[in-house]
Amino acid sequence: LDKIFKKSEKYYAVKDSGSLTKVKTGDILYVTSEDHYKSIKTLSGSYLVRGTMQDIITGIDDESFYPLNNKVIINLKRLRKISSAELEMEDGRFFPVPRGCYKTISSLFLKYSFE
Repeated sequence: LDKIFKKSEKYYAVKDSGSLTKVKTGDILYVTSEDHYKSIKTLSGSYLVRGTMQDIITGIDDESFYPLNNKVIINLKRLRKISSAELEMEDGRFFPVPRGCYKTISSLFLKYSFE
């Protein structure tokens, strides 16, 4: 029965160094913008891709991804802890919490942490 009710996993195609790689969206921790390139950090490594943040968030197509600002998208399912000043991802990376966003992010954190 577990196989019947198991949600199908979603993937995001990453073009990195001339090759195309299939990455589970659940394995993505966060995406950071570095000029024209975006760094997609996963549990197993990172990928440097060219494109816009909007293209990436549209391609990932998962409600658990939250844009902190124009340069960072986080996976709320991979958030370790949050305070009013900063949040910590599973890999130990910290990001500042934008002013006025703590309540929204913390409620979403609770929603996606226990799925």
